[in-house]
Amino acid sequence: MKLKLSYDKRIIILHILIWIFILIIPIYFINTSEIILNPHTIRIYSNIFLFALIFYINYLWIVPHYFFKKNKENYFLTTGCFIIISSFLMWFVNDFLFHPEIINFQGAESELGNPMGIREQLPPPPFIIIIHNLLTSTLFCGLALVSGILYKNSKEAKKENKKIESENANLDYELTLLKNKVNPHFFFNVLNNIYVLIDINKEEAQSMIIQLSKTMRYLLYEPGEKQSELKDEIAFYKNYINLMKLRIDENVKLEVSFPEDDHGLHVPPLLFLAFIENTFKFGISSKESSFIVIKMIIKGSKILFTTRNKLFPNINIDRNKEGHGINDTKKRLNFLFPDQFTLNTGKNKNEYIVELEIDINK
Repeated sequence: MKLKLSYDKRIIILHILIWIFILIIPIYFINTSEIILNPHTIRIYSNIFLFALIFYINYLWIVPHYFFKKNKENYFLTTGCFIIISSFLMWFVNDFLFHPEIINFQGAESELGNPMGIREQLPPPPFIIIIHNLLTSTLFCGLALVSGILYKNSKEAKKENKKIESENANLDYELTLLKNKVNPHFFFNVLNNIYVLIDINKEEAQSMIIQLSKTMRYLLYEPGEKQSELKDEIAFYKNYINLMKLRIDENVKLEVSFPEDDHGLHVPPLLFLAFIENTFKFGISSKESSFIVIKMIIKGSKILFTTRNKLFPNINIDRNKEGHGINDTKKRLNFLFPDQFTLNTGKNKNEYIVELEIDINK
């Protein structure tokens, strides 16, 4: 059964330390020469194990399964039955497995000088034992409930803080997009290439103008949305790549592959743009042959996105220093898809590779 509460490493370590401390206490107060052979020591550790069992059954199962599902009646009914069962187990351990023997000890002399003789310490009455067991079991059940509530509240507080940070990060990113809606250098190059293309192929130039218009419209309006349809994102990337083709020649081998079916997935706007921009920024040379590979694959709710481009030492001196675009993208991924993505970037021989895998619906 999958539990509602999940526990981070710090909580687990804290519990381990607490129980180590509890286990050490009897050793501190008992003569070390009698620890192994003394039946009372074995009885003490049996009770500690029983208390831990009562606590964790409540903490890990009853509280998450009933109390946090807003099923309070079933919780109190289940807890009541569990307290009775726990009390029976405590009786079984303390009064059956380790039956309290009559303890004799030599008394001291009284003030009058008369010896007190040998006394007998009799076990308490049965109703006292029953009440003791019920109160002890109730105490550990209550501790489990309080611990579960405190952990759940702290977890929800962290989740809320993370949500606020994510929203602030998105606002910062949107402000950055607003300040840099149009890359002047990119816009100038595209217009210049279209101008030259008008005399060579008027129809192609018209097609490029339409694609530029679509690209600019998407940049102006879509980043304001929190989520975009993946098919719209893919259409934008295709238009962008077609425009970037105007600045490359026959020496550049371009391989682009996007899925035909987006499986109804939604993604944050322009999530992959920085990676695509960098392939054209760093992967092209006017003197040497080069290549650019841009691929996207969808497997269920997972998006596998890869870019590869050739490295040129003369223009890639600072390639290891990631720019603002890549850093902003990493921040967005960390905020929007925590524990849902893997991103690997780096050099491999004479090429630079980006591999991003996101599980959108994890």
